[in-house]
Amino acid sequence: MDKDEFDRLSPEERKAHLERVERIIMAPGHWPDVNSLQLGLLLRAGGDLPVPPDEIMLSMQNWFGINPQELAEISKPMIEKEWLSVDAEGSFQTTPLGREVLDMHKSPLTKAVMWSIRSGLTNMEEKNEDGDP
Repeated sequence: MDKDEFDRLSPEERKAHLERVERIIMAPGHWPDVNSLQLGLLLRAGGDLPVPPDEIMLSMQNWFGINPQELAEISKPMIEKEWLSVDAEGSFQTTPLGREVLDMHKSPLTKAVMWSIRSGLTNMEEKNEDGDP
């Protein structure tokens, strides 16, 4: 939820929203405790429609090399925290709360990826200057 959406809420809705979100926030930095596998799962399941379990498994296996047991271990606490939902067919979908968690990490995650790419390119340029292939 962005600031404009929050500002349009009634005082009661704001209070309820903050109470709901507060459960996922950890002091002092106000960041949910999330690892890269969880972010990957939230991102993969973040579409408008639930994603079938075989598609989730294939993506997570390709991205992170995990097996079905590891996927179950990763998803269980996310379901308990209401970041992720699983329907009767076993399809995954990121919840509105899960989207907020993902949104909180997008900017720092993007910056980290860009820094990593830039560092890699700098290293490649330095090798080329030294005459390395």
